[in-house]
Amino acid sequence: MRVHGMIFVLGCAIGLGVSGVQLDDCQSVSWGGTRQAYLAEDEHGGTCLGWKADSKGFVMHRNWKTPINGGDANALVFDMYVSDEDVYYTMAENSLELTSSGRCDVEETACALTSLEVSTGWNRVVVPLSSGGCDLSRVNYMRLYTLGLKGDLELRLANIRLEKMDPNLWKVELPPDVVLSRVGAEDAEPVGELLLNRRDPKSDSYAKPDQVGLIQTLYGSDLVVIAQANVLGFGAKGDGVADDTEAFQRAITSVSSSGGGVVFVPVGRYRLTAPLTLPAGVGLIGDLEPGTANGTILAICHGMGSTDPKQSAVRMSHQSALISLAFWYPEQKFDGQGTPIAFPATITQIGSESITLKNVTLVNSYDGINLASGGNNSLQHIRDVVGTCLNVGYCNDKSFDIGRIENVSFSAVPWLASGLPGVPDELVLRRYLLRKAIGFKLQRIDWTYLARLRVEVRDSCQRKQRCQGDRHHARKSGRCVAQRIDLEKRRGECCGEPGAVASDNGGLPCRIEIRYGVRLWS
Repeated sequence: MRVHGMIFVLGCAIGLGVSGVQLDDCQSVSWGGTRQAYLAEDEHGGTCLGWKADSKGFVMHRNWKTPINGGDANALVFDMYVSDEDVYYTMAENSLELTSSGRCDVEETACALTSLEVSTGWNRVVVPLSSGGCDLSRVNYMRLYTLGLKGDLELRLANIRLEKMDPNLWKVELPPDVVLSRVGAEDAEPVGELLLNRRDPKSDSYAKPDQVGLIQTLYGSDLVVIAQANVLGFGAKGDGVADDTEAFQRAITSVSSSGGGVVFVPVGRYRLTAPLTLPAGVGLIGDLEPGTANGTILAICHGMGSTDPKQSAVRMSHQSALISLAFWYPEQKFDGQGTPIAFPATITQIGSESITLKNVTLVNSYDGINLASGGNNSLQHIRDVVGTCLNVGYCNDKSFDIGRIENVSFSAVPWLASGLPGVPDELVLRRYLLRKAIGFKLQRIDWTYLARLRVEVRDSCQRKQRCQGDRHHARKSGRCVAQRIDLEKRRGECCGEPGAVASDNGGLPCRIEIRYGVRLWS
């Protein structure tokens, strides 16, 4: 048996017996869901629980009528058989969840199944529980799911238990896309579709807050930041109270006048009362935990009631960049009918080429990214964006050359779990997004690469719907509208490589409308 952990990979098997508090001995068919569970043989010739899945994935869960007290346990430990590791890692959206609420998404500790390092055959899995929203004194629900697979897969489970592990036995490995979650807690934050404990360090957490040159960030990044200016050096406070607009403008002007470069924005909450324009070759780079509002937050305090793209929070010129920043509108409120306040798009591309957006969180934008207002909006590189957008998340038109948009996700999660003031009622927000919001509005885009684009909402029955595109080069116009995808031919040929459109249950979304002879590839 191979021994694996999620964030922590055990360096040895000491202490991995069958001690601790048993959750499920897997000696009976105690799990329900979308697949028929059955009894199978474990690696020792005993009995275990299993199920088989195909391209539609699986959703399997276990409830305990009497909550189980895990005592001082700090890890979930179980044995898992995987029939084919290559198929296992083709999972679409997936999760392993443990809760104390009797259902998913509340008082939950979760991780991605694909964050577990497993191989074909039996594996011992250890998931640390030191962080998370599940109350280990009353565990009563566990769920494993994936929304799709590229092949057939059998999973078997045995000896599911809570244990107290010696943290000194854990070798710390922190892949950038793997986090524990804390759902249903007031101090939770989103990471993709997961949540984790809110950490809100201040700018004085740096050894030198106004550092320039080679930047030492507080949050890990695959980007080496070399900055020519730091907004703190131009008078910004980052306290959420002072107006930092002029300090930002002075820092941007200084870098632009020197031929371009990077303006670094340390962790903090920066109040901005006027639009910022990034000149050619200037990047605004913050320090942000990926997929969250933990770190550098730009509080946009202007434009209420307007949708004029010239008043956008940031207007981007040729080869400019926004990286590791969260945008938040403290004045955005819902009234009793759940109607949001209009604001200009958070980010616009002003008839230029080659902009870059990476690791950006749109906490509660009205319109998120508008790349349709200029005469030429080509060659953009957009990656790792999450957001709650109340009108249109991403709009692109007049993109005449190759763009690349990857891993962009819109849902209610970023705002609901932001930990920032003014979070609306969850049901009001989710119902509004379902009925009114548009995830992706794609018009004239030539030879654009789209991958892992997601729109997720829930209706009042808590049923998830998603529009998802993957590996799709396109020359078409389309719109991804909550539960509907429209593909519209505008001019020339609609051509591209095979793509995928799927809903959470592994099938197609509830409606697809195809206009003017546009073809979908199978």
